[in-house]
Formats: sequence, C-alpha cells, structure tokens
Amino acid sequence: MNKRYVFPDLMRAIALFLVMIYHGWVLEGQPSLPGQFAKFYIQHGGEIGVTAFFVLSGFGITLSLIRNEEKHGRIALKEFYKGRVIRIVPNYYFALFLVIILSSTQEMITKFGLKNIVLHLVFLHNWDINTHGGIITVLWTMGTIVQFYVLAPFIYKAVKRFPVMSAIASIAIAIGTQCVLFHYIIPAYSTNPGAYFVYSREVITAIDNFVLGMSAAVLIKKVNYRNPVFLMGLLVMLVLIPVWSYIGANHGIYSDNVSGYVWHSGLAIILTFMMCFGILSGTGFNSSVFKPILFVAANEYGIYIYHYEIMRLWMAREHHFQIWMQGSIGKVIVLLIVTAISILFGTIIGRLVDGFVLSNKK
Repeated sequence: MNKRYVFPDLMRAIALFLVMIYHGWVLEGQPSLPGQFAKFYIQHGGEIGVTAFFVLSGFGITLSLIRNEEKHGRIALKEFYKGRVIRIVPNYYFALFLVIILSSTQEMITKFGLKNIVLHLVFLHNWDINTHGGIITVLWTMGTIVQFYVLAPFIYKAVKRFPVMSAIASIAIAIGTQCVLFHYIIPAYSTNPGAYFVYSREVITAIDNFVLGMSAAVLIKKVNYRNPVFLMGLLVMLVLIPVWSYIGANHGIYSDNVSGYVWHSGLAIILTFMMCFGILSGTGFNSSVFKPILFVAANEYGIYIYHYEIMRLWMAREHHFQIWMQGSIGKVIVLLIVTAISILFGTIIGRLVDGFVLSNKK
C-alpha cells in the first residue's frame, strides 16, 4: 500500500501562494511594501515557488514511476505518458484557448502569432525568448516541466541505482551549464537581459531541481524511521531560505558571477532537505488545521494555470479597490483579496475541465 506524504502537499500549496503573491505584486506595479519580510518573500516568492514546484515535480513523478514499476514489473511508458497527458493537457489547452479567443485576432493571425501558438501547443515555447510566456505568462514553467516528464523515466533508471551520485551529477551539470551560458554564450549572442532568466530555467539548467526531488523520493521510500526531532532540521531550512534570498538579492540570481551560477541550485538543495525533514518528522500535518492548505494543494494545477489571467482581469478593474489602494497596507489587502478570488475561480475552472475529461473518458 502506497501512503501519500502530506508535507510535500503543504509545500506545494505554500509555493503556489508565494508565486501568486509575487504575480499580484508585479501586476500592482511592484509597490513598496512594509518590512524586510516583503523584500525577501514577495520579491523572491516567484523564485522560491517555482524552484519548489520543480523539486516537488521530481519527487512526485518518481513516486509515480515507482508505483508504475511495482505494478508492471517494469516502467510501462505508454501508461506513464498517458497519465501525464490526461493530467496536464486539458486545462493547459483550455487556458490557451480562452486567452487566444479573448486576444486581438490580428495579433494572433500574424506569422509570429501563429508561431507563438504552435510552440505553446507542443510545449516548446520556453526555449524561444520571444515566445517565453508569450500567451500566458506562467506557462513557460509547464514547458520546462513537460520536457522533464519526457526524460523522467530514463533519468529514473540512474537515480534508482545511484540516488546520491545522480543528485551530485545533476548539480554539477546545472551549475556548469549556467556558467557557460552566463559567461560565454548569452553575452556573445544576445543583448536582451531577459535571456539570463529565460535560459537559466530550462530543463537542462534546472535539471538539478528535478533530480534532487527524484533522489529524495528514492531515499525516502527506503527509510521507515520517523522522529519529531527532524522538525529541528525543518526549522533550520526555514531560516536558511531568507538568508539565501538575502545573498541572491545582494549578489544576483541571474548574473555572471558565482551567486548567479549557484543560487537556484542552493535553493533547490534547501527545499529538498526541508521536504525530507518534514516527511521524516512524522508530524501529523494532515490535521484539520492544515485542511484549507491541503485543499489548495489538491487544486494546485488548475489554480496555477488560471491564476495570472484571473488576477490580471481583476487588477484591471482597479475602481473596485480604490478605497483600499491608498497605502502599503491597503495594497497588501488588495493583493490578498485578489489571490483568494484567483484560488476560488482557478479551482472551479480546473475542476470543471477535469470533470469533463473524466466523464468523457468513462
């Protein structure tokens, strides 16, 4: 019997919340916010959240591959990929469809517009700096994640046998690739400063994020020991996140220096240890106190896919919020209200699409 680990679900919901708060802050025009907490957790919330998604994707997909292997005695690739398609494609395509039909028709029927659509449909839009986030800002992450899913069954074979060495090798590959990109390739071939962001979050440059999660899954499955003392390790990791964010804020996370090369790898290591400590603590994170967070985690994909466009539409109607928008505290209140609205509507749309797919599958 496969027991579901609750702590990764809590991490998934918190990561989603951080990403949404960051996007809401950007849509509000990046207003000044009170306290250092805002600086570290809102300005870097997107980075922390997306890196957590990558780690959790590696963790979750490995557990899926383990179940697949236990069921069939080998990895049944057709079943694995079919499951990924059913899980990802319907809401992804529906979100694209909604935004495309609501966009300017002239913009979409141009040569670039059609290229943009095609690259999104085949999950390759994240490789082109001009189409990266070109239809829906957040969908670049799905390009990276889907490309990892294609590779995952083959990477799993190495991770299963050599989990620690695989993690170390992936870190070396990611850091080495970013060093070459940041120091040699991007300065020589691109004048767009956004290239540092775009190409440092591709499947090859973020491979360590995924493989760390995979290695953690393999090792956790082998350990039955649980002890609340591991909560101390969890607390240490929680302290390290703002410290690491401070280092990134002062030395750069998309820059041609040591900080730029290693920052995301270091963050992924911290988040991986946090996840492992949370699981190994054996603490009852599935108590009623955490049920609202677990509800968000259960609907994370639909919320994530739709949240940016929902937020953008609501932020565009600023007259609804003028009474709140006068000070920094008011802006935080608006941010929280719009985040809650996005969670509600993202959950509803995501569940409707999933329900439609499942009903037709039957």
